[in-house]
Amino acid sequence: MIVFFKYLIILSFLLLQVSCDKQSTPFVYSPSDAYMSTLNQGGSARDFVILKDVNAENFYYSSFYSNSNLMIPCSSEIDELSCDDRFWCGWSSNQCDPLTKDLLLVANEFDGLLIYEILSNQNDISLSLIYSNNGFEYTDDPLENIVDLELRSIYYSEQSQTLFVLDKFEYVYNIYLPALLIDDSENNNCSVNTFNPINSLVCGAIDSYHATQFSVNESGSQSGGFGLGGVPTEIFILNKHNSNNELYLDESYSEVQLINYTFPPLETACFGNGSPTSSCVSENIDNLSYNVTDVHFNNDFIFVGNPSDDYYSFNVYQYNSVSQQMNFIDEMVTSSKVSTLNYALNSQNEGYIYWGQRNEGCYITLLPANGFFDGNNTIFHLGEGFTVNDIEYDSGENILLLSCGSDGVLVYDWNDDSGLEPVFIGHFTSSYAYKAKLYNGNTVIVGTELGLELFNIGE
Repeated sequence: MIVFFKYLIILSFLLLQVSCDKQSTPFVYSPSDAYMSTLNQGGSARDFVILKDVNAENFYYSSFYSNSNLMIPCSSEIDELSCDDRFWCGWSSNQCDPLTKDLLLVANEFDGLLIYEILSNQNDISLSLIYSNNGFEYTDDPLENIVDLELRSIYYSEQSQTLFVLDKFEYVYNIYLPALLIDDSENNNCSVNTFNPINSLVCGAIDSYHATQFSVNESGSQSGGFGLGGVPTEIFILNKHNSNNELYLDESYSEVQLINYTFPPLETACFGNGSPTSSCVSENIDNLSYNVTDVHFNNDFIFVGNPSDDYYSFNVYQYNSVSQQMNFIDEMVTSSKVSTLNYALNSQNEGYIYWGQRNEGCYITLLPANGFFDGNNTIFHLGEGFTVNDIEYDSGENILLLSCGSDGVLVYDWNDDSGLEPVFIGHFTSSYAYKAKLYNGNTVIVGTELGLELFNIGE
């Protein structure tokens, strides 16, 4: 049975320090903005995702063209006591209705997978832990291999209701999220006692598998087994081969591998033992430097940071979803090591490539539709002198966040449709910052070496 932790995490409040760089205007804030809340965890919060307006009655599983709701509906409860005893239900107007909740899912280095309910009260938020698990690491030889789950990355696929998490230098895990969120007593025919919702994804030999990054494509075109239709979810995985561990190698190297599904994950989540049926395209991009730092996929482009040991750069590849091949298009030579990559389309369907560099900040430029860099395009340069670990752009709020390790988080106002340079508006001095995201337009959540830190940036 899944245990929901019914206690509220109490957040301690510290002072927010505000600063600005030499070319920026000061960060404007009111007294209510001058605080920081910290939720210490057992390890570093390396990555997280925010899910808004989750209604558990919308979760379902598939079985040969037929979709079935996973949770017993709230309307089945006929009294207030039994209704309010269910996490996803609430009593209103003499009936039991489903509740919508906002969730924060965290990949923590030592605490494993943590799921919180986000509780909002005007400009303040608090976090209530509802699920935790640091014991799902797979090993083919428990007597030989040390179980040392260290989660580094996390991604949620809404269309397949699947959570993907990366265990450093080991595996990417496929997790059927509804099974973690719905208690067995309220679950229709998909009990965690029968079906395992957490399964490892492996491409190639297990003893040489060292995944360090992954990126998800939700628009694949592979056909499913038994005529069940397309399987759009694909995972690109950066796997590293170390000659010190694989003694038959002359030198260490990296490769980008592709994992796709024979059947959609929702077809297998509540069938057999619950494990997915996947296939692998190995060595899709091979002979890369062992020191590759990042891979990122979007809109049929895949970007690889530091593919060569001879100079600093990142490569652009075009993905053909039918042949499942990636073709080299162009490279961008950089002045220092690339630390992170991102790519997103604006409302005019123009693609912006963002990259962070070691001690040189963040760069942004348009990437033409053909994938070749145009030397005439403007390149915006932000946060000069900072090492940027992660770049997040919230197009709805026009806020750009740069996570800069021991230098905290830089905040910019930017409209990616305008063609104008982002404007610096603030600098949060946090613990070592890995990832920052905006929540509800006024709260910046930062994943740090100490756990989670929350900042209020006002209206």
